[in-house]
Amino acid sequence: SPDGFAEDVGLGSWNGAGTTSSPGPEGPTCHDPNRTFADYCYASCRRRASGCADTCWWTTCEDSVAQAVALLDELEAQLCLDTQRVYATGISNGGVFLYELAADPRTARRFAAFLPIIGSPQRGFNRGPAHPATPFFGIWGAADTTKPPRAIDPSALPALGAPFSR
Repeated sequence: SPDGFAEDVGLGSWNGAGTTSSPGPEGPTCHDPNRTFADYCYASCRRRASGCADTCWWTTCEDSVAQAVALLDELEAQLCLDTQRVYATGISNGGVFLYELAADPRTARRFAAFLPIIGSPQRGFNRGPAHPATPFFGIWGAADTTKPPRAIDPSALPALGAPFSR
């Protein structure tokens, strides 16, 4: 992970909307009524006025999109890249982060396509892509209880400019 990223724990994870904002618009972003989940409240989150309100936080509170922009800039400066063929994929929380990359104007047009695998936005944090023409293809497991496909509300996707099929 980038320098200074999750320095207090040593385990970094890209931030997706809702991974550092629980409870969110629709309540907690995870189901942990007995507070049995590990406490992943990173120092960057504890420094915020709100701190970590529940155990549903599992990423840093750094600007991961800015880190991705810096990484892309560095790769483009040092390597011979066809910038029209840079694709983004991620698994689990990395898949959640792709929704953030697709929705953020700093990165939406910098990728040729997005492919999240078993990663969906947190409850209440689904928002449309900043550049709807960019292909977006998600893969989920029907029996997955951690990142279930039902976390995506199919009725909301046409309003976001995204087709949905099962």
